[in-house]
Amino acid sequence: MVMAAETPEKQSGAEADAKPTKKRVLFVDDEKNVLIGFRMLLRPMRDVLEVDVAENGRAALKMMETTRYEAMVTDIRMPDMDGADLLDAVAGKCPEMVRIVLTGVEDDALRKRLAKTAHLLLQKPCHFSELKFALEKVLDQ
Repeated sequence: MVMAAETPEKQSGAEADAKPTKKRVLFVDDEKNVLIGFRMLLRPMRDVLEVDVAENGRAALKMMETTRYEAMVTDIRMPDMDGADLLDAVAGKCPEMVRIVLTGVEDDALRKRLAKTAHLLLQKPCHFSELKFALEKVLDQ
């Protein structure tokens, strides 16, 4: 015997239309071409990943006021608000957000500062597969 609630026609709209939730990642870099590259390279993951971009730290913080992100990938050397200051702010406001740094900076003092607020530090140039693996790993948790 089939109960009415078990038939597909009787499922609620939320159950019938249930789709996997996309994870949101914010990329922050002052170089537009780098941001365009991130979007293009991550396009094959569009079914599971929503990518937003910001050209500086202040723009990123403004976006975070209205949107929840599971992860952020940021450059360090940017005008106005550098990535280290952005990481400090994000660690305080959104401690659950995974924070990844993608940079070419090799300053030991800066690396020590970043170790307090970043979950992962990737060195530029970074092969796309390394970044993709890092995102998949942290976002699958």
